[in-house]
Amino acid sequence: MKGALRYYERALAKSPENAVALLGVAKASYELEEYAAVDGALAQLKSLDPATASQFSYLGSGGAGTARASQAATKEISIWDEE
Repeated sequence: MKGALRYYERALAKSPENAVALLGVAKASYELEEYAAVDGALAQLKSLDPATASQFSYLGSGGAGTARASQAATKEISIWDEE
């Protein structure tokens, strides 16, 4: 995945407004768990192509959805009987 990220970063260096390359950076960074880079790429993408950025907005916010799901396993479960 690091190779893909370098590829997309080189593409951005040549064409900073390349929406496909920005999306590639966001996806590769997400897979590498580099969430600050994901958020940065998505912010740039949003200014260039809001519709595409909206479709892939789930990649942003530092994997918060995954964190919340993993925290569910550590929560105490309450069981009650209804009478």
